[in-house]
Amino acid sequence: MLTLSQQEAVDYDYTPGTILSIQSGPGCGKTWTLINRIKRLLEEGMNPSEIIVLSMTNRTVNLLQEALADSLKYDIATNVVIKTFHSFASQIFDDNFEKYFPGRPPNCVVDDSTWKSFAKFFSAKHKDLDAAVLAVKSGEDVDQVALRYAIPNDQLSRTLEYLEDNGMIRFHGLITSALEIFKESRGELSLAGAKVIIIDEFQDMQPILLKFIKQIAVYGCKKHVTLAGDKNQCIYDFLGSRPGITSEFIHDLKFKHSEIVLKETFRLGSGVLEMANEVIPSDLRSVKQYGVAPLRQGELCTDIVELIAVSGGLIKFSDIIVLAFTNREVDQFAEELTTRYGISNKFRSNWVNTKLHIYLDLLHVLRKSYGSDFALLFVLEKMGTKNLKELFARYNEWNCSKKNRLEDYLRENSENVAIKDLLDLVEQEREGLNTPVSIFSSLGRISMRTGIIGAPKADEMGAFYTSLKTSYRRYQSESKGTFLDYFLKHYYDDDPILEEDSVNLSTVHKAKGLEFPVVFVPNFSRLPKPRLK
Repeated sequence: MLTLSQQEAVDYDYTPGTILSIQSGPGCGKTWTLINRIKRLLEEGMNPSEIIVLSMTNRTVNLLQEALADSLKYDIATNVVIKTFHSFASQIFDDNFEKYFPGRPPNCVVDDSTWKSFAKFFSAKHKDLDAAVLAVKSGEDVDQVALRYAIPNDQLSRTLEYLEDNGMIRFHGLITSALEIFKESRGELSLAGAKVIIIDEFQDMQPILLKFIKQIAVYGCKKHVTLAGDKNQCIYDFLGSRPGITSEFIHDLKFKHSEIVLKETFRLGSGVLEMANEVIPSDLRSVKQYGVAPLRQGELCTDIVELIAVSGGLIKFSDIIVLAFTNREVDQFAEELTTRYGISNKFRSNWVNTKLHIYLDLLHVLRKSYGSDFALLFVLEKMGTKNLKELFARYNEWNCSKKNRLEDYLRENSENVAIKDLLDLVEQEREGLNTPVSIFSSLGRISMRTGIIGAPKADEMGAFYTSLKTSYRRYQSESKGTFLDYFLKHYYDDDPILEEDSVNLSTVHKAKGLEFPVVFVPNFSRLPKPRLK
C-alpha cells in the first residue's frame, strides 16, 4: 500500500534527460518508494541491466537487494545493478583498466589507519596529503596544490609517483579512477546502454561523487535520473556536502526536472516529531498510531536500565544506540556505562581500528605484490626496527626497478636476526591462503612467533574471523582472482554486527544508515542548533 505522494513518485515518467527529485523525511517510506519504482520500470519492459541504483552504504544496498528479491524472480532482481558508489566505481576500473591503461597496477585502497602511517613516513599531515592527492587527481596543478597545503613540491611529486606505481589509492581514488576510464573509453562501456540511474541519500553527495554521477548521467547517451534524499539530513558538511547540493546538481546538469515530497512519516511518533521540529521545522505529518514520548531529561545509565526493566524483555541492550558528536564523548559514555552499571557496550567500529590492523599489513606482505614494501615497513616498525627512513632510502638506491623488492633487499643486506626470521616465516606461510581458516591460522602463527601484537582481545579476534567468513561467502558468489586478493579489496564492506547483551555507542556520522528502536542523544538540549542540524 502506497500513499498518494509515494504512488506519484513510483509512476513518474522516466524520459531520458529528465530528473525526478524525491524529498523524503525520516520514516516516510523512501526505500519502499524506490523499490516500487524499480518494480514498475521492470514491469513496463525495461531490462534489469538498464537500471543502476547507487547508494552511500552497504546496508541500504543490501536492503534494496533483499526487498527486490522478495518481490521479483531471483534472476531478474539480481540483474538490477545495485551498488555503493565506491563498489560501482571499483568494478568499472577493475573490469577495464588493463584495456585502457596497459601496464598500470590494480587499485589497492589505503584505509585511514594505513594512510596516517604512510603520511607520517613522508613527514606530511595525513589530512593535507589526502586533500592534495584528491586535488591533483581531479586535475589541479601539482605546484599550486603543493603550495596550498604547504607540502614541498618534490616531496608531493615523489609521493604521488610512488602511489601511482603501486596502485595505492584512497577511497576517493576509486571514483577518480573510474572517471579516467570514462574519459578513455569514449562511450564504449556497457554503461552506455543504461536508461535509468537512481541515487539514494543524495543530500550526502560530495563534490567528487557529484562529478561521478554527472558523468554516468550522460555517458553514451542521456539517462533519466531519480534522486532520493532529504536536504534537512545533510550531515557530511565537512566532506563538502551541503543542503543546497540537490538544486545545484539539477542546475548544472540542465535536465528537465520535477520534485515530489513525501510528507507522511511512519517512524516518528507525534512527540518525537514535535521535538525534531524545534531543531528543523518541517511539514512532516506523523501517521504512526503509537509510540513512546521522547525523554527530555534524565540520567543516561538509569534511563537505559529502567527502560529495559519496564519493557519486560521486549527491549534488549542491542536495540539501543547512544549517539554522540565526538569520539571523546563516545569514550566518556562507554566508561560511564561500564564502571557505574556494568553495562556492556560496543562502539560502532570494528577490528580495523584496533591493533589487529597489523593483520592487513601482514596479508599484503604475504601477498607480495603492489604496495607490499610499505606494508613490510609498517610490520618492521611494530617489531621495533629503528631508522626505517634511512633503510628505505638505501633500498631505493639499490632497487633500480619499480617492483616491490624490499624483501629481496633485506635478505641480501640485513644482519638483523628478527627480520631474517620474519622473512623466513612469511615465506613458509605463503602457500594455501585460500580460506578463512588458512588465513586466520597463518596470521596466528606469525603473531605468536614474532609477538607483533601481544595478546589480542577475544572479541576483536572474533570480529576479524567473522569478517573473513563474510568476505568468503561473497567471494564464492563473485569468485574472481584469489580469496586473499578479494579480502584485501573488500574487508571494509562489512556491515556492523550487533551483540545482544551490548548497548551500541556511535558518533552521529558512523551511525549513518542504521536504524534502532531506541535512540539516546545525551547533551541534546545543551547543543547549539547549527550543530544539531
